[in-house]
Amino acid sequence: MAVYLDCEFNSFKGRLISMALVLTDGAEFYAVLPLPADVHPWVQEHVVPYLVKEPEEEATFRARLRMFLLKHQPGPIYADWPED
Repeated sequence: MAVYLDCEFNSFKGRLISMALVLTDGAEFYAVLPLPADVHPWVQEHVVPYLVKEPEEEATFRARLRMFLLKHQPGPIYADWPED
């Protein structure tokens, strides 16, 4: 089954802020990482207000993502931007 991926970063080539995966069977993964101290002004205005989940530590994020991928064994990944 296909995976649709979207990520948010702290500006172009900045740190990962959030990741969302949606599979064609309807399964979803969404995670928000702690914001860096130097959040880009554009990101602060246009991204941060829409992060609808509390941040989690990177280790927790990685573990949850790993479990999600192992459980669903997704196929091709589609993203709207190459860096995603």
